[in-house]
Amino acid sequence: MRRRAAPVVAGLLVAAYVATFRRYAIYDLADEGLLLAQAARAAAGERPYLDFHTGYGPLYFAVQSRLLEAGGLDALRGALAVVHGVTAGLTFALARRLGGTALAIASVALAVAFFLPVAPGSGAPFNVPYPAWYAGLGGVAMALLVARGATGPARLALAGAIAGAVFAMKPNSGALLLAGAAVASVVGDAAAFVTWRSPPAVMLTSPRPTVPVAGLMFRPRSTRLSGILMPTSSDASLNMPGSDDVGAGASSTGT
Repeated sequence: MRRRAAPVVAGLLVAAYVATFRRYAIYDLADEGLLLAQAARAAAGERPYLDFHTGYGPLYFAVQSRLLEAGGLDALRGALAVVHGVTAGLTFALARRLGGTALAIASVALAVAFFLPVAPGSGAPFNVPYPAWYAGLGGVAMALLVARGATGPARLALAGAIAGAVFAMKPNSGALLLAGAAVASVVGDAAAFVTWRSPPAVMLTSPRPTVPVAGLMFRPRSTRLSGILMPTSSDASLNMPGSDDVGAGASSTGT
């Protein structure tokens, strides 16, 4: 019981710590101010990409606009406190699994130290509604899932769903999570190995190859393939409307 309670306690402590700064002022008008203004525009019915420029995904603005409508700035910062708390709890569980309790405590302490207020009384970085905070939560959840062996269909589907949700908020982070989980699930198979050829072509050999598809990953149960040459980027490109605009926006935002 105590072992199960430790991550919960760590998460609650971090969430309470973050919540104590919820009355702080705007951290940076050029950064936090822009995100809040865009959330307000989304809440007013405007659409990302069409009515205002952004590199973030539609799910991010859907969540932010609903929170803003529900309780204004307090709701946004309350949600961030929950996100930071859950992230800390999962970080504790993951670090303890990999290196014991001492590493778990150090990991959570380091995470808290990372976002200590740099301007007390005037702003706190963890109050800024960056989509990266949500992506970080997805990343820790994915790492914990993979650490427990994400090889079954259900866990692969969950990993894909996490990556898909992150992609819908912060496309570059979601794509990296999906690629990382796919590689981890293949490499985790004792019979799998990777042989690199001229990038971006990759030779993958596995008794049950993993197939990542836009937020969903699965493994065919009976297919046995040897020496599957993955297509190059030109062959594997997905013709999604607006994908060029989203990529350009994400690279220019850089947050």
